[in-house]
Amino acid sequence: MKNFGKINVLIGWALFLVATIVYTLTVEPTASFWDCAEYIATSFKLEVPHAPGAPFFLLLARMFSFLAGSDVTKVAFWTNMSSVLASAGSVMMVFRIISLLGRKLFQKNAQTLLSAEALSIWAAGITGALALTFCDTFWFTATETETYASSTLIMALVVWAMLNWELTENRQLAHRWLLLIAYLVGISIGLRIFSLLTIPALALIFYFKTSQQATFKGAIFALIVSGLIIATIYIGIIPGLPTLALKFELFFVNRLTLPFGSGAVVFGLLLISSVVYGIHYSIKKQKEILNVALLCLTFILIGYSSYALVLIRSNANPPLNENSPDDVISFISYLKREQYGDRPLLYGPYFTAHATGRKEGAPIYRKGENNYEMVGYKYSPVYNPKDMTILPRIWSNDESRQHPAYYRTLLNLKKGQKPTFKHNLYYLFTHQLGYFYFRYFLWNFAGRESDHQGARWLTPLDALKKVPEAITHNRARNNYLMLPLLLGLLGLIFQYKNDVKRFWIVSTLFFILGMALVLFLNPPPVEPRERDYIYVGSFLIFTIWIGLGVLAVIDYLKKFFQSPKTVITVSAALCLVAPTLMAFQGWNDHDRSRRYFSVDAAKNMLASCAPNAILFTGGDNDTFPLWYVQEVEGFRTDVRVIVLSYANTDWYIAQMRRQSHMSAPLPLSLTKENYRQHGLNDILPYIQDPAIRTPIDVRQYLRLIREEHPRLQLTNGLDSNIIPSKMMCLKIDKEDILAKGIISDDKKHLLVKNMVWSLKERALEKKDLVILDLIVSSNWERPIYFNHTSLHGIYLDLKDYVVQEGLAYRLLPIKDTVSFPMVNTEVMYDNMMNKSYWRALDNPKVYYDENYKNFVSNHRVAFSTLAEALLQEGKVEKASKVLLKCLEQIPDVAIPYDPANIPMIAMLFALGENEKALGIARKMGERSEEILAYRLKSGPQFDYSTQKNLAILQEIGRILQEEGQEALAQEYQAAFYKYYQALTRNINSS
Repeated sequence: MKNFGKINVLIGWALFLVATIVYTLTVEPTASFWDCAEYIATSFKLEVPHAPGAPFFLLLARMFSFLAGSDVTKVAFWTNMSSVLASAGSVMMVFRIISLLGRKLFQKNAQTLLSAEALSIWAAGITGALALTFCDTFWFTATETETYASSTLIMALVVWAMLNWELTENRQLAHRWLLLIAYLVGISIGLRIFSLLTIPALALIFYFKTSQQATFKGAIFALIVSGLIIATIYIGIIPGLPTLALKFELFFVNRLTLPFGSGAVVFGLLLISSVVYGIHYSIKKQKEILNVALLCLTFILIGYSSYALVLIRSNANPPLNENSPDDVISFISYLKREQYGDRPLLYGPYFTAHATGRKEGAPIYRKGENNYEMVGYKYSPVYNPKDMTILPRIWSNDESRQHPAYYRTLLNLKKGQKPTFKHNLYYLFTHQLGYFYFRYFLWNFAGRESDHQGARWLTPLDALKKVPEAITHNRARNNYLMLPLLLGLLGLIFQYKNDVKRFWIVSTLFFILGMALVLFLNPPPVEPRERDYIYVGSFLIFTIWIGLGVLAVIDYLKKFFQSPKTVITVSAALCLVAPTLMAFQGWNDHDRSRRYFSVDAAKNMLASCAPNAILFTGGDNDTFPLWYVQEVEGFRTDVRVIVLSYANTDWYIAQMRRQSHMSAPLPLSLTKENYRQHGLNDILPYIQDPAIRTPIDVRQYLRLIREEHPRLQLTNGLDSNIIPSKMMCLKIDKEDILAKGIISDDKKHLLVKNMVWSLKERALEKKDLVILDLIVSSNWERPIYFNHTSLHGIYLDLKDYVVQEGLAYRLLPIKDTVSFPMVNTEVMYDNMMNKSYWRALDNPKVYYDENYKNFVSNHRVAFSTLAEALLQEGKVEKASKVLLKCLEQIPDVAIPYDPANIPMIAMLFALGENEKALGIARKMGERSEEILAYRLKSGPQFDYSTQKNLAILQEIGRILQEEGQEALAQEYQAAFYKYYQALTRNINSS
């Protein structure tokens, strides 16, 4: 067909336009939760995100941020648009890939294709591309600022380029395709290394093209070579080149006493000159393979050079400078993600193993005044060989995240029972591959139960089942009737029968980007959130088979229709039902437009703080949106946000000593040496000193730490200070505190002479030392706040001395033995009623997933806490306004009631709002009954959802009983006992 190429390009761009429109209509207008807010903040000012960074992505997002002009509130939208366009590009490339594979199935080039064959290929390509457009995980990554959309596009370009290389007969032109692939692989290093994972499939393409007769042994050898190429790039280039630079640096600085950086410069010059000489030599000696190999290496290094951004910007000391990778040593640690630890892959311990010792490893250096100082060695634990296994899957002994308990539950192991290799394999296939991959895979091509963590996949039978309204109304409940899955399996079988070589190429991509990635990542039993986005590359590859499934349907229907056009039309109409259903089912839960609460919640947290405050936060969602509103929108930059886990590192503490926007340096009294990593204060174990019988004075303890007093140091040979008492105290100058005016008049009688608190754990961490230092050195002149997560994450039990002033808790030297938390009703009322943001929370058309609902619940709790405190103070009118404001701004019709609404029932009764109180009680009670009845039919399930709904019935029944609503109270109490006994009986019998 003469015009095949032109029409093919036009259809590709038309699909690009369709995908762009879809994603633009559903894109989030501001910063999403998780890493998105961090990436927007760091790209806007080219700062340094978490390891191992994504410098090329930051540069790309920065370019898009220019489109916001002077309106900083539009920056997030435009960086999100970078993912929109990248994902639309991937859709176009999948169409082009299916087109190339379709031509191979017909064994014809573009000119010799018949019109019917061309139409068949286009029908296949359009169906596969649209399936990708509306693929659940892919659609999710397309509407937020994350690296996955751009990485997927680069990966698709690599596959497309390699298929074009296969078709190119001219050797010089073919070499250009190889150089393009090398450059794309290099670029992907600064994104996500999906493209690196395509190399085994590319090796098969190379082998099948260059060998006259392909054999199984030859294919295996090609895969082994591809593995060596991956290892060369992943180990030899990415961390390997900086590691060699470090060796040069140590020699030139420590041995030759030359300035810092001299060794790295010499190494860089040697590397560049070696590559240049090698290319020159290959040209001079006509060494074609060597020339192509060196040029490919050069293009990979050019792509990798985006990491120079990390070193350059880190040395500029921006406000966000995670890990502070400003020299070779810290840069290598940053690349290797050392802060996250290692996971055993091929050989390692079971989770029940106990270390019998430790093995000394490589020396640890740090940058000193004039040279690099060795501060210690890396140590790795040594285990009994009987507790070790090959391919360790059940490895994590992290008690803080309850990993051992999850393993025991999943494997039905009793406490103290050791697992076997059989348990190891069972966990691999059922949980790692089953739960962490195939469940996600089937979400995308069969259906998804809900947006709740742990949601199962759906079958066509689920469409016939009667389920509770709360479940059917969950917008993320999408049932595709397994049509995309079946069409993809048809395509898989059809390609295997008709083009076995390319079947193995596509299968290799599908396996490596999915199941092999699971094996490499070796996930623990539970994750903080669903990780389906990690495997988006695998789902993209399956949509290629969905496209080829159309050719299978066409091939089958030829038996029933004589006209080729009729066959193609009927087949296309039938097959397009799959992506149409995916679009219809997925639109309402992928539409993020008009959703702002991630940013509004961050503003509400910062607005809860007094001027020039210090705010401690916990996890990603607690912190990254705060960074976004400060760095991009310039909101409350006077507040110093401190990430609790980062405060365990010396680089972060050093940054806290610097000015950041409107926030003054933190007044820390301990020295840089006191806080250095691998020093005396990383972990301070609690070892009771028999001579100490009273709480230790915090000021005296800090003075001993500062002086490195031998009385605090361990005597067992380990370099560490201790905490010699479980109780601590801080003397308070009452007159000075009152003169500062930081205590409200109604709380002055609660002012204490001594603050006394205990340790919550058997040790202190460096972060706790920072908190103690700040409490003393700030001398109550800078307000100190905690959010809920950080207050419970510290090892100091300070909860008796915090006052809630909004969403944050302020540390003050007052104590109320009656109520917790104490509430400054005047300040909190102003913060919640006048200074907070509630955009679109009352709009039932806006979709909020589980993460958003959790933050909404936190705000409901804050409203409830404020109203209760106001009622205790006799401020009835204000309490009424607070509750009505909550119900108005966060109505059930937009975000269904949750347990945070239960305390409001009693307060609404107290305020005479009986109808509203009964309305909440009835809605929550009916929903809980419906869900529990459904759970009872589904089998013995005593999971979180079941426990939550039982607790709702029990608590509503108790409140109604106290309020004199006898009939309704008895109804819900009876329901509670009915379902509790039935579920307990089912579980015991099972």
